[in-house]
Amino acid sequence: MKIITGGSIVFVAALAVSFSSCQKEADGSYDPVADDTTYLAKEIVLDTTRPVGLDTAFLASFYYDGSKRVSGYDFMELAGGTTRYTEYKKFHYTALSDTLPSMVSSNFNYTADTKNTYLFYLNGFVIKDSTVDYTGTTVNNIAVRLFKSIGNNKYVMEQYGYFPVPGGSSYITDSVVYTHTLSNGNIVAMLQNSYLPGSGTLHETTQIQQTFDTKNGAYKRFRGWYLGYYENLIYESGGLGLNNPITYTYAYTSTSSGSLNENETIVYEYNAADYPVIMRITGNNDANKAILSYIRL
Repeated sequence: MKIITGGSIVFVAALAVSFSSCQKEADGSYDPVADDTTYLAKEIVLDTTRPVGLDTAFLASFYYDGSKRVSGYDFMELAGGTTRYTEYKKFHYTALSDTLPSMVSSNFNYTADTKNTYLFYLNGFVIKDSTVDYTGTTVNNIAVRLFKSIGNNKYVMEQYGYFPVPGGSSYITDSVVYTHTLSNGNIVAMLQNSYLPGSGTLHETTQIQQTFDTKNGAYKRFRGWYLGYYENLIYESGGLGLNNPITYTYAYTSTSSGSLNENETIVYEYNAADYPVIMRITGNNDANKAILSYIRL
């Protein structure tokens, strides 16, 4: 379970401006274990080795609609008390009875830059997504990704761009073969091989292995369509299972940028409904603690 800045896993809650120190708040009168609610509302991720007031690494808030479906989330990354990056995603559903979103809209740093990603399904599996990138009302880029299963939990993703935009011809920009090994509703292993477009030359490999507890997963309401999906449009790459990862091993190798390895362990405290409210993380470079709070819908 990787807390990342640009590709990892711990979600984090976006209302931190009111906290002079999240660490102090968590260690004071806050008693999350007494809470029995189950819909994730906020997450604060901390590096408690940093001075009070500068210890917050990430923040996130999560939202739901009247049908109790995930409707969006805010995300904020901080460094030394300064906001480095913000993002808001909204999940759109075509019909009131739909359980899977048909479109995800994204805003970055609360500017005019937006992205709309349209999702197309077959038997609950995303077989295509189409992303339109805007600045104001001007289309900057269009990307289409095609997904297909090739058996034994192995999938292929091919991404295409268009030039000129809009109305131009398509060309391949990325190709990935990936495997997600599932056990009891959790991804216990992932292998992703990325190839240079049109050449068949392997240039990136990512491997992840995880073990899980038997309690309710904090992010399980955000799962559903993602199990075979290469990139799930939210800051998660494996923690969306039915349970919570307790060990996480990450290995990345690139022909251009070298390698990165991480080995993490996570210890949890749970509320009365067996959802995690405190995460104590060992082996992560960005943070060592997360605080989660829930609401009742």
